[in-house]
Amino acid sequence: MDPRTELMKDDRPIQAIYWPQEDNPGWRVGESGVTAIVPYEEYGENCMLAWIAVFRGDEIIVRVPAQQVSVHYV
Repeated sequence: MDPRTELMKDDRPIQAIYWPQEDNPGWRVGESGVTAIVPYEEYGENCMLAWIAVFRGDEIIVRVPAQQVSVHYV
């Protein structure tokens, strides 16, 4: 059994992430200096949890729990 979350098993590049709230639309590669959106995992209670890092160059500008956003692929 593969212990990775489903998000980590998907090799497609992430183009954008969006929140359901209208006041915070989200992040998109190529806008506002965003260069990459990358999934990763962190340890939670008894399991791994999917997170998403939004990069501007080599700097992470925001980390988001994946369950809070909608993920859009290229």
